[in-house]
Amino acid sequence: MIRWALCCVTLSGPALAGGHEMDQFPVFGHVANVAADDVLNIRMSPDAGSEIYGTLAPNQRDIEIVAQDDSGNWGLVNSGEGSGWVHLNFIDIPDQPKWHSFERALSCYGAEPFWDFTLDVGAKDAVYVGYDSQSTAYYVDWLTDIAARVGGIIGLGAGDAQNGFSALIENQMCHDGMSDRESALRIRLFLHQDGTSYGLDGCCNIVP
Repeated sequence: MIRWALCCVTLSGPALAGGHEMDQFPVFGHVANVAADDVLNIRMSPDAGSEIYGTLAPNQRDIEIVAQDDSGNWGLVNSGEGSGWVHLNFIDIPDQPKWHSFERALSCYGAEPFWDFTLDVGAKDAVYVGYDSQSTAYYVDWLTDIAARVGGIIGLGAGDAQNGFSALIENQMCHDGMSDRESALRIRLFLHQDGTSYGLDGCCNIVP
């Protein structure tokens, strides 16, 4: 019998929070307790009777979980151009560092215009790729959290008003407006060039 799981519904941030710590997500998990000839269903809502949106293979690893429901039994994952719910009885979530330790790289993106921004492991180097596919590399000069709010909000930057960036990354449910995918991290990115600055709003995911 095909195992339970869940998918694709867009909810507000507070509804997805499920009472977890501000920086509990995103995390990676692996499919577990599913037979080799079976699959784990992704469902439209956190309910075993909900419509099936997609499936995960029984040996699938490094699945980014971006939120859990209020019961703590279901986790929100992305699949294709949407997101949905899997039952956490079938997901093994090993101990792992928080996203803001930057022991994993971050991949950030936005739309209107389309752009990408990546931070490498250790958050020492960043690369911005604009809608024109031109890339700009930066060496990160500073990175800090907010006093008395350790973890959930990180500021960082590089360069100066002639050539640089400033960014704020925080735990906040985020989607790009072009798909139904969800992220646990939101970025506000400010690019500085020749004394002029402009801002971009987007989402980030951890990289396996």
